[in-house]
This record gives sequence, C-alpha cells and structure tokens, in this order.
Amino acid sequence: MKILELNESHFITGITLGSQFQRGGLFWKADGINPLFEIFSQQGDAAGVLRAGSAATDITGAVVVDTIGSMASGVAKLGMLGSGGNFYSIPLTTPDAAPTNLRSGANVITNPAIGMGVYKGNMLYAQLGQIGAWNMSNDAYPTGWTDNAYTGLQTTYSDHQMHTFKDRIYVVNAGYIAMLPDATSGAITNMIDFSSEYRAKCLSDDGQFLVIGISQATGNANTIMNKAKICFWDTTDPNSWQREWELPEPDIISILRDDISMIAICPRGVYRFAYDMQPKKIMPMVLAGTSTNVYPYIGTSWMNIVCWAGADISIANDKVVYAYGSPTPDFPPVLIKPVMGLTGNITTIKGDAIYSRLYIATDTPKLYRVNLGGTAATSVSAQTIFLNLGAKFNIQKITITFAKALASGDSLNLDVASDYNATATDWGTYSFATHGAVQEVSITNSFKAKLLSLIFNFNGGNPGIRRIEVFGTKDTDY
Repeated sequence: MKILELNESHFITGITLGSQFQRGGLFWKADGINPLFEIFSQQGDAAGVLRAGSAATDITGAVVVDTIGSMASGVAKLGMLGSGGNFYSIPLTTPDAAPTNLRSGANVITNPAIGMGVYKGNMLYAQLGQIGAWNMSNDAYPTGWTDNAYTGLQTTYSDHQMHTFKDRIYVVNAGYIAMLPDATSGAITNMIDFSSEYRAKCLSDDGQFLVIGISQATGNANTIMNKAKICFWDTTDPNSWQREWELPEPDIISILRDDISMIAICPRGVYRFAYDMQPKKIMPMVLAGTSTNVYPYIGTSWMNIVCWAGADISIANDKVVYAYGSPTPDFPPVLIKPVMGLTGNITTIKGDAIYSRLYIATDTPKLYRVNLGGTAATSVSAQTIFLNLGAKFNIQKITITFAKALASGDSLNLDVASDYNATATDWGTYSFATHGAVQEVSITNSFKAKLLSLIFNFNGGNPGIRRIEVFGTKDTDY
C-alpha cells in the first residue's frame, strides 16, 4: 500500500526550523537546493521540481586581488570596489565574461570605502571624505574617472550605503543621511541627522518613504552597537521622520524590499516589517563576522525574492546564502539556501534578474558567479523532516518520478532514517547508468519506521524529482 507521497507542492515549501518540526517547510537540511530561482530560470520543467541548485563558479582568476566590499549595476555594467582600491567590472550584456580590473597598480582608487550607487549615467564609489564617479561609457583612466566628484563625506569606512529614491540619490553618512546635488559633481548636503549616539547604517525605500536603519553606538570610537531602529522619512522635513520601529537587536546591517514588505537583516535575526507593521522575526541567524567587520551589502533583491549572507547555526556556522520569497504572488514566502561551495565570509551579493545571475564576493578574496538555471552543483543533499506516517510500517518500495527521463550522468542516491534510528541507511541509487533513459524508477528494500526522513543526495548530472512515493505494509511486530 502507498503510505506516503511527496510532490511539487511539498518541495516548494522550503526549509523549516528543525528535524521534528511538522509545520512550515518540508526540509530541515537543504543546502544548495533551489526551487525558487529555478522557477524564474525559464526552464520548462523547473516549477516545483526538486533538484540541485546551480553551481557557484569561481571567477576570481588572477584579476581579483582584494576583497570586494560593495557592488552596483548600471544599465549594462556591473561595478565592484575592492578594499585595496582596485575597481572591477563585468559587462552584463555578456554576464559570463571574466571580470576586468579597470583601476589597478598605480591607478588604484585611494582611500576606498564601502558604498556604491548609480546616478546620472555615472557609477559612484565611496572614498574617505568624498565620492568618486566613473563615466560608464569610458573605461579608460583618468579620462573616465573623477575621484572627487562629490565632497563633504564623513571619513568613515563602512557606513556609506547609497540608494536612489524619487530621482535623487541618498547616502548613509555616519550620523546623517546626505543627498547628492542635482548635478554630476558638487558638495554633499546632510539632509537629516540623528541624536549623537546613533549612526545611520543602511537605506532602502517602500515606494513612499525612505527607510533608514540606525544603530546606537557606544564604547571606544563608537564601535559597539547595542540598539537598532528603523525610521520612515518622507525626505521633506530635516528635523523629523514620520515613524520608527525598534528592533530587539544590537545592530542593523541591511534593509531589502520584496513585493510584500521590507526585510531587515540583523546580527541575530531577519525581520519582516512595513510602515504599518511592527518588525516580526522570520528566522534566527548569525551573521558572518562581528559588528565591526560585517559588510552592509550582504543582501540583494531578486523579483519577489530577497537574498542575504549569513552563518548557518545548524552546521557549525557554515557560511551560506539564504533566499526568502515566493515563486508566485499567491504562494506563501518560503526560506531556502540556494548556493553552497563558497570559500570565506561573504562580503557582498548582487543579483541581475535580466540575465539570471548572482555575483557573490568573499573575503578570501574570491568572486563567484551563479548562473541560475545553469549547470547543477554536485554533492548536494536535502533531508526532509521526520514525517509522521501515522502508524508503524515496514517500507518495501520507493518510487521516484523524475521531471524528464534520466540522461547520461544523472545520479541520485536516496538514504532513509527513522525515529528509532536516526542514522541514515542507504536505500539505493537512481541513475542513468543503472536504469537507462527512463522517467520513473522503483527500488525495493526493507526499512521500518513510524517517523520517516528521506535524504536526497544529488551526485551527478541534473536530475529533477517530480514525485516520490513510499510503499509498505503495517508492521504489527514493530
């Protein structure tokens, strides 16, 4: 008799809090599994299919020589600023091209800081005390570059996130929010300030208000954060903002926006909020790094999905990329971990929805490209929670229906675990080498369980699971 069936509607529910948690996502471990992005990758059989996510390609080469702390994208170019003043670019019209270092050697940008944006045809980059501008139509140095295009920036390293809102560009400027003049150069104007113990940290908008993350700073040189707030400002009154929410966090790192509301990335958790909705924690987490070296550009928005970098507390603080969102407007948002195989702490992420790419930098230093819907990663596993079968069963057969017939190189190994022995037991391997170009494969074996966990090991090729069925008989002697 059939005792369990899992299909597309279950696979797309994402990750839950733990192995015994029967509400929320189907999986409690699923690093590198990517059902959300695959839907947008224009693969005809991708929607809801359980498959390994795309592999992360190391494109560091000999070009990237310092840690990339921020990225920005113009109409056709991605720009990246390194900690040593090197400036890298990738043409988005050919998104798989290798990066080019436009400011290297004797031409590096002096006193680089963290912060980038795009304004009036120029790509902007923060320096200590000023903002430089690259005319994206001219890569040559010095003719295409003005390192002191905007002056009057506070001389801090990490607090210069930039955000365009209502056709003006705003800049985090230590204890202020500044605005660039309506010109391609000039003096920076501080538009609103915060009480002396607070520092502005990050920027976004909800379509009506500029949304600002601020942190209370104490200790030597005001580097120890102990309280965070979110402020909504209409950009008109320099003396006040319209609303604020307090966060139960020592700091706020980044604010992202999806099609539902806003997301705040903090050192201890991720929160959903809006102007008329107090912040609600989506999940606990630990960010990669401490409050003194976490980068503000660790998040990016992708259609109605947001991505951020953190440390997975369930696997010894392994550095991962999280994604949270919904594949369709009427589907509840879910959590996944779509990318694995990265080296070092993630310093910045940038998504390009047009060409289905994610660009990820780490502090080793490394630069990775993920072609969403491209070549699948291998040695990727997903483990379900312990599913309650409702009775004690002797499992005898497990049938997997694939999205399409197995092709050369496709290999999926299945392990099973039960409530009485959580140590995984090998059930068998479903592969082209063994079973040929078939779409459905059944493997018989014997295993006893009342609570059953399935472990999918994607070991080769690009097999996608449409449905898995578990058959067995009630075990009266269990």
